[in-house]
Amino acid sequence: MSTPAPLRSIAVFSGSNFGFNPAYADGARVLGREIAKRGIRLVYGGTHKGLMGVMADTVLAEGGEVVG
Repeated sequence: MSTPAPLRSIAVFSGSNFGFNPAYADGARVLGREIAKRGIRLVYGGTHKGLMGVMADTVLAEGGEVVG
């Protein structure tokens, strides 16, 4: 049985606004940090607005790679 290839990229699409609860932005930051920590490339919708921007900025701040 062969070993599965490691996950190299993940696509995440979320709101281009912040939503009604600050916990949404907190969750985007947590996920962004984890993506960067694991060395996974983030592929996202490409905007710097809202939750997508929060996540992308977090991945970049943690030294990760972002494509959008």
